[in-house]
Amino acid sequence: MISGRFRTEVRDTPDQERDAQTVAALDALPADMVSDLEQAILNIDLNRAAAVIEQIRTQDTRLADTLQRYIDDFEYERIVTLIQGTALQDG
Repeated sequence: MISGRFRTEVRDTPDQERDAQTVAALDALPADMVSDLEQAILNIDLNRAAAVIEQIRTQDTRLADTLQRYIDDFEYERIVTLIQGTALQDG
């Protein structure tokens, strides 16, 4: 009889890794900027969201590009979920 234990490793998918990086980047921003973005998305105020993303661009170009891509792909809920992930990390 052969017995053995198999070790399985759970790896994050590229999307999970990207989301974790996005949450960390959002968490590094001023809270009022993140809150403004969340409110713009929740109110479907795309002009305001674009303005906030441009403010974010002055601090983190990569994050701004990621958020803009999500806006362009109509992934508004994903942005809100990521923002809420920052609140969960803080509390």
